[in-house]
Amino acid sequence: MVDEVDVAASARSVQWPTVLRRSLWPAMLVGGIAAESFIWRNGQSPQYVVYDLGVGFLTVFVTLAIWEAKPRNLVGPLLFVWAAWFVISPVRLAHVPAVIAVSWLVDGVSGVCFGHAMLSYPTGRLPGRLERGFIAFAYVAVVAVRGLQLLWAPISDIFDGDLCCQSTPPFLGHDAPVAHALATAQTVTLAVLLVTFMLLVGRRFIRARPRERTVLLPVAAVALLFAVKTLAEAFLPAHAGGRWDAPDIVDHGVTLAVAVVFLLGTYGSRVARANVADLLAQLGGASPDQLEPLLASALRDPDLRLDLGPGEQNAGPEPHQAVTPVYSDSGELLARLHHDRSVLDDTRLLPSVIAATRLALENANLHAQVIAQLDEVRASRTRLVQASDAERRRLERNLHDGAQQRLLSLGLALQLAQQAESSSTGEATALLAEAQEELAAAIAELRELGRGINPAVLADHGLASAVHTLANRCTVPVDVSSVPTTRLAPELETAAYYVIAEALQNIVKHAQAAHAQVSVDHQHGAVRIVVADDGVGGAAITTGGGLHGLVDRVEAINGTLTVRSTRGTGTQLIVDLPCALS
Repeated sequence: MVDEVDVAASARSVQWPTVLRRSLWPAMLVGGIAAESFIWRNGQSPQYVVYDLGVGFLTVFVTLAIWEAKPRNLVGPLLFVWAAWFVISPVRLAHVPAVIAVSWLVDGVSGVCFGHAMLSYPTGRLPGRLERGFIAFAYVAVVAVRGLQLLWAPISDIFDGDLCCQSTPPFLGHDAPVAHALATAQTVTLAVLLVTFMLLVGRRFIRARPRERTVLLPVAAVALLFAVKTLAEAFLPAHAGGRWDAPDIVDHGVTLAVAVVFLLGTYGSRVARANVADLLAQLGGASPDQLEPLLASALRDPDLRLDLGPGEQNAGPEPHQAVTPVYSDSGELLARLHHDRSVLDDTRLLPSVIAATRLALENANLHAQVIAQLDEVRASRTRLVQASDAERRRLERNLHDGAQQRLLSLGLALQLAQQAESSSTGEATALLAEAQEELAAAIAELRELGRGINPAVLADHGLASAVHTLANRCTVPVDVSSVPTTRLAPELETAAYYVIAEALQNIVKHAQAAHAQVSVDHQHGAVRIVVADDGVGGAAITTGGGLHGLVDRVEAINGTLTVRSTRGTGTQLIVDLPCALS
């Protein structure tokens, strides 16, 4: 099973006091200048002193920046020890035995600190037992061999005979055979340590995951370069560099390369965190399915996987994976981010990416909720229109089958009465005739009301007949260019009928038109209605206006209504309705 980790997870290292870290830079500035004075006194040119201080101070600056950026990470302090010794190492030229002895030990320990930092980069923790055992052995071996040399080795063997002090060491006395054996032991130990170090660096790089290799490549390169340089120095005789002192140039070059690599790495991490702003812009318009590749690119982890929702966590097939949960502000689990464990090493980048992911997922959920609510509103509006149309048809049937039939029967009865009373007085006959006229008027009004509620011609004969009937009744000449004869869904036919009826009514009332045109086209699963006139134009959809009611009816069945009207050029009403054949 992969472990589910907290975003706040960090290296289990000591939090170095901030005051201590920030006081080291002025201390190194003073100490470096003081140490370089020993080189100057020994005849080095001012140009060399400036060059030496420049490389050293740049390296110290970079290591302190790494330490400041990740105070809980041991890589910073380990590299600082190595860089600090590079700057103040000229103190070994002092004519003080204790300073020479301490310098000899620190010189060896600083090299082990460099190897320790390389093997523990970027987490500050050594990755396995083999690395931990190697580093422990390296510290002990270097201190033991160099400490024994201080007891018996002549001063000419220390720092390649680079010292002027003729006093101790050796502290116990010069023993040539012992000194020679110790010198051989030192060379062999150094060679074994360097070869083992190179093998461990190569082994770690080969076994690394793709994302880890991207991070380790420049560091592994300078680590191997440093090891090869140190190994060559161990077997070269003193002053083998000739006039240009090639080993010294190489030493400064490797130190400068290390500084540049870590400088780029430190500020590269800051650039990656700054790119989270671009990630936010990309995530803003991304769907949940598009988040995974964007996050993989931001975290430089091609194996990254995003599991959406609060489902059960699956077992991770690889031990290198970690799982970071993504919670909403209310504590709801939105997703799980499966990523390489090395992502946890940057304790600032991952929280930023998680925050961006949370925002994107919450926006996507909110968008989905809005879409669902909008669909529900549309469905409810459709149901309302369908219910209204059904009620209208029921009223029309009731009027036709109920009151209208009774009135017709009454009219027939009155006719029979009139015939039966034909021999009566003229007054009775007049009254019956008047009653029959009133009855006929009532029947006509009921029929007109029924046609207004639900036109009989639309229900009986379809949209084509109903549109032609509307055109014939209109007081403005109307040309019906095309209408489908195929029956459509009832709510669609009703909507189309009332759109055309309302449009023609508006033409009669407001357009001052001499001619109008109606077309209804059915193609590609939609119906397009166009009602045009040659009137004064200037029509617009306003709240409470007749066209606004048509917009509601059209949108209730997911249609669209567009008005094109310029003053003096007439008006064109275009309605698009999605449809299905009934």
